Amino acid sequence: MARSSGDRRPDRCRFSKARDPRGARLARVATVRRPEHPLQRLRRRLPRVVSRGRGVTRGRTNEAFPINAPITSLVSRRIVEGGSRQPRAPELLIHRAAERGVFPLIYRVLLGREGELPHAARRYWIEHGARLGLYRTELARVHEALEHITPVVVLKGEPLSVLLYGDPRLRNTTDLDLLSAPESLPQAITALAELGYRPTDGPKAKTWASNQCALLHETYGTLIELHWRIAFPYLPSPEISQLLRETIAVEIGDRTYRSLRPELLFFQLCYHFHQHRGFLKGLLDITGWIDRFESSADLDEIRAMADRLGLNGLIQWPLHVLNLFTGHKSRLYEPTADPFVRAWAAWTAAKLERDFIELRPRTRVERWLDEQSFGAKLVTSMLQGASMTVADGIFPKISTAVRPVIFGPHRLGRGLFGALERLGAVDRDRLYESRILG
Repeated sequence: MARSSGDRRPDRCRFSKARDPRGARLARVATVRRPEHPLQRLRRRLPRVVSRGRGVTRGRTNEAFPINAPITSLVSRRIVEGGSRQPRAPELLIHRAAERGVFPLIYRVLLGREGELPHAARRYWIEHGARLGLYRTELARVHEALEHITPVVVLKGEPLSVLLYGDPRLRNTTDLDLLSAPESLPQAITALAELGYRPTDGPKAKTWASNQCALLHETYGTLIELHWRIAFPYLPSPEISQLLRETIAVEIGDRTYRSLRPELLFFQLCYHFHQHRGFLKGLLDITGWIDRFESSADLDEIRAMADRLGLNGLIQWPLHVLNLFTGHKSRLYEPTADPFVRAWAAWTAAKLERDFIELRPRTRVERWLDEQSFGAKLVTSMLQGASMTVADGIFPKISTAVRPVIFGPHRLGRGLFGALERLGAVDRDRLYESRILG
């Protein structure tokens, strides 16, 4: 694979001459000796697994689940033990965990149990390691290109895995989520274009209906989500200046990146949980935060910020799911939550039971929603609007629930917004200033 101009590591080449098979001309052949790839170092740290027969038996390994993650362990072990009672549960559970983006944590628990694992487990683990190596290399390259243009906060990926689980391998990574200054967005997109990244939705970001711009590498297929907010425009959030300023350092390899400080990180994780209308990966991120930071973070600041933003329901949703799914009550848990919050929590917990304990197949409706047709996008927007009812107060519930349905980002929303913009009822730049710049 040709090395991009952004990667400055020199290759050491030895050239020799070889004759064309037809004898028509001489071709110059290069034997390239590259420095060790991060993936090679990563694979050396993979758990040792010995293949025997049809399954995979765990060999001797020091890959025990981190002892400082009791709540994450509680959720993961309940999934493994609950699913193990079903026929073919290990194989089904492994495929389901990989499909839903939680394979690394489930695999880590399965490694410590007796019995065999299917070959698919090893295959998924190697694929996971390959993705981590690729995205670690890309993160270093992208961060170097952006750090002179805008402050950059890494929202997820390996830095988040280190913060929550103490290990960069325990969180699935399929993209780079970066928070940048909104006024530097055009320059950042231009800089990323020089590295081979192109916006997936065209040159203009949907600032009225989204909180990020997706860019895809035209050769590697790696994806970047460039954020200017940590929440949808319909929800209030901490100011961008505060988010870019109040960060902590996270070391990955020989590089240092910035992540949100624990109190702000908790809100980011709750926003992410809400964005996906409650999902296991988001719940495990929040349990990781509870394990690592609940005893040391300023919980009073979190409560005060939730009151100020009107988002008590947002943070109570995953905490009530955790209580329903495991019986654990976080120190931030409030039993007298909003009825809408309790309803969403009950629905989410029931869905987790169906998907990961009973291991039922996906419903026809769920498969249809993944087709990304116009009708599916419209229904998804309506569901997103319904999830906004976790906001505090009657008027915020109504206003935040209506906006995703009206403004998209589906085609109908684009048309409605464009019509209102032409009538002067809304202004994109003013909306950008008030909702994004604060």
